[in-house]
Amino acid sequence: MRDRWVGVVRILSQRAMTRDVLLLALLALVIASMYLYFPLNRGRAKYYFMSALDRQIPFVPEFIFPYFGLFPFVGVALIRMFETPYAEALYVALIFGLLAGSLTRYFIKGGIRQPEIRRNDVSSRLVHWLYRHDDRAHTFPSTHVLMALTVAYFCALAFPAYAPLIWTVGTLVALSTLFVKQHYLADVIGGAAYAVAAIYVSGLILTGPVARTVEMRLNGAHGLVAQLVEHLHGMEGVRGSSPLESTGV
Repeated sequence: MRDRWVGVVRILSQRAMTRDVLLLALLALVIASMYLYFPLNRGRAKYYFMSALDRQIPFVPEFIFPYFGLFPFVGVALIRMFETPYAEALYVALIFGLLAGSLTRYFIKGGIRQPEIRRNDVSSRLVHWLYRHDDRAHTFPSTHVLMALTVAYFCALAFPAYAPLIWTVGTLVALSTLFVKQHYLADVIGGAAYAVAAIYVSGLILTGPVARTVEMRLNGAHGLVAQLVEHLHGMEGVRGSSPLESTGV
């Protein structure tokens, strides 16, 4: 009898879908969605959404630092948000936004005409390196803006005390795309629109019937294990010996 109960506890514990497993799966999908940028965004630009305002925006190579700052900003956020109640919403929003953005760029091959770099300081050399390695096509919508604003939104909710700093970083990243001439205003507006849509869709997914079904199954699995453990501890009090000693429960 003891071996049977121990086996049941182990099976139920292994099958119980935990929040951490779900989050790790979502995080893996976020990373996979990021890598879709490379196979989907190839080819030459067909459209240039340059406006009169874009001509007035100066080229400021120093903005390359907040531009590259997106990567540690997102990387730290993905890890730090893992233990917060907003992790699922952030991950789902990024998955949807990145997939939708990549597909849009694949079909709408927007491009940008970049300036000639005449300076030779550190920031200018970094911009030159970026121009050589990044595709000038597939600029609409801006992935930088999409990711920066989506991450800023959920991080500000999770850490309200740091909300001003978080939004400052997110805004600087978005603006940097204009000043290093990686995007036009239309691309930035498109990235912001896709960020809003991703946040909205994430809310729909996590408050809809799919979310309720997953939550019920999680609660049911955890509740069943808890009831079983409580029952076995009750048996311990009656018989004077514990069938859970070998499991460490």
